[in-house]
Amino acid sequence: MVLPEELERNFRTELKRYREENRMPYITGFERDGMVQNARESVIEVLQIRFEVVPENAIAILNTIENLPQLKQLHRQAVTVESLQEFEQILAQIQAD
Repeated sequence: MVLPEELERNFRTELKRYREENRMPYITGFERDGMVQNARESVIEVLQIRFEVVPENAIAILNTIENLPQLKQLHRQAVTVESLQEFEQILAQIQAD
């Protein structure tokens, strides 16, 4: 659902005010979901750039991961692994845990 521009602006202004008043970072569930989805997409994009084709089972496993720090670590590993098979082994270990 997309808010009309005016409501979106009001929401952001009110959220900013609330954060400043409470002096604490606040991430909404929607923001967190977006961050997780973006992290997943970043991992997949790196794998596509490096290895061209990303197996559907690897994408399916990535889509089950909700842990943002873990996805960030997988992003770093996607950049540094020697092969797609090595990355798939990392995913298999995550699934086994």
